[in-house]
Amino acid sequence: LHVGVGTGITLGAVASHQRLGSIVAVELSEGVIAGLPLFEVENDAVLSDPRVSLVRDDGRHYLELTSDRFDLITVEPPPPIVAGSVHLYSLDFYRLCRERLRAGGIVAQWLPLHAQSLPSARMTAQTFLEAFPHVQLWLPSVRDAVLVGSVEPLVMDLDRLIEVYREPRSRANLDRAYLESPEALLATFLLDGPGLERWTTDAPVITD
Repeated sequence: LHVGVGTGITLGAVASHQRLGSIVAVELSEGVIAGLPLFEVENDAVLSDPRVSLVRDDGRHYLELTSDRFDLITVEPPPPIVAGSVHLYSLDFYRLCRERLRAGGIVAQWLPLHAQSLPSARMTAQTFLEAFPHVQLWLPSVRDAVLVGSVEPLVMDLDRLIEVYREPRSRANLDRAYLESPEALLATFLLDGPGLERWTTDAPVITD
């Protein structure tokens, strides 16, 4: 499940992994959906991928109504400073995501650092920690971080990572993100759970 399609670049990155059998993309904005064909070069014309189903809906509303379970939920809403988007950064929402995961499933939350204050980012991370017992923070660029959470321990399978880099479509997508090797990707790992706990000490939890 991919919540918040935007230009479709992240959705294209998800679809570059051939092991995924089906991908549900949920986007609320009619204008964003209409604009997706303008970014076909950047998103690899992801809407033409037969595995991708595009749903116009609020991502949280979709999760509340579906009974489906997902191996991966990626969440990429507008920054929390944007009116109406904070309900996709709250503990209530993260708990809903957790309920919709299959065993071993993972939630990946975009944490835009350039569009919020440091206290706001710490609040989001603290809220994510409250929802998931196992959490990591990755920093693929100075402007963007990614929170990764799971009910079960997060383990990077190095052999699987190397295999991904041998897949032409996935490799091309990673190259465009300046992650040209497994080592380059692994170097973006910043904090584990205990490290995040120290960083977010005394930060309040975001709730509805």
